[in-house]
Amino acid sequence: MGLGLAIKAFFSAFKNDGTAERVAAALDGSATANVSAPALEPPKERVESERSEASAASGRGGSDATSALTLLAALQREARFVDFIKESLDGADEAAIGAAARGVHDRCATVLERFFAIRPLVDAEEGAPVELDAETAKNSARVRVLGRTATPDSNGKVAGRLVHAGWIATKATPPVWSGAPEDVATLAPMEIE
Repeated sequence: MGLGLAIKAFFSAFKNDGTAERVAAALDGSATANVSAPALEPPKERVESERSEASAASGRGGSDATSALTLLAALQREARFVDFIKESLDGADEAAIGAAARGVHDRCATVLERFFAIRPLVDAEEGAPVELDAETAKNSARVRVLGRTATPDSNGKVAGRLVHAGWIATKATPPVWSGAPEDVATLAPMEIE
């Protein structure tokens, strides 16, 4: 059950900052910890927002909902992500769950790399000491300060230990829907033998 719970916790934390904070607090051993993911500098790679020429030419790039559904369909098609998440883990053998999770994990990583080129927000090892200037420390989109050990000094600087390097998408190339508009919400076709 541990792996299944870990996978559910990962995706819940990925989608919801409140859940992420509670998961981090539980892992830290402090249910009331103020969760952070320190970041020192923006990545060397510039974030690019791309739209394929086919999408622009056809006008099928579409809405955010269309892009989100098309991404989810790509995760299903290439990694069987929806099948894995929707499958009940009750009574499942831990070894079988682990084997399935490894394949889904690797293929999902490939899809995310292709569309987003996700990189650590900062190039530093977890556990390394970090010091942030006042301006960087105030950027709540990139920095969350944990606990009492990493509190701002009188100049607003924060010193502490890197708990998580954070993540940043260095590009955003949404998948392009090329099918009929009424089928955009179909994540996988039914299969009949």
